[in-house]
Amino acid sequence: MKKLLPIVFLLLTSCIAIAEIQPNSFHLAHVLRVIDGDTIVVILQCTTRERVRLIGVDAPETPLRGEPEFFGVEATNFASRRLLNRDVLLQFDGRLRDRFDRLRAYVWMSEPVNFDEQEIRNKMFNAQLLLGGYARVMTVGTASGYVNFFEQFERKARNEGRGLWKQYMRR
Repeated sequence: MKKLLPIVFLLLTSCIAIAEIQPNSFHLAHVLRVIDGDTIVVILQCTTRERVRLIGVDAPETPLRGEPEFFGVEATNFASRRLLNRDVLLQFDGRLRDRFDRLRAYVWMSEPVNFDEQEIRNKMFNAQLLLGGYARVMTVGTASGYVNFFEQFERKARNEGRGLWKQYMRR
């Protein structure tokens, strides 16, 4: 019984940490499902299942019923290839939840160290969506310093006609 007490304490403190998420905190999560390019389902510590809306980006929709928006299927497929069944780090910023009660987070593929432009490009999935032209910048409720990077990444994808921006290059 004495051997179990430290394990039980660790589990309980992990549960408390998730319940008390702070801005700019990081939490390990496992991606269970990709709903679309900017919304995923993860499992956090203590087997808490959560829907997560990626902060700062807006990918085209792929609804369960009806027609997907232009480049929505491609954005969802890209997110699935990169995130599904993988461990990621969620970084929270500003408001914890959106109006649909989804957690709002930046999704890091590996732990950031310097938080410089190159690291954001290489390790943050939100940025990779923008760089590949799979999403547009959306700054509603965003409080971080990533906005300037995101706008730069979107501009680069648009200027190079990547992803959803291809349609504008044909004109």
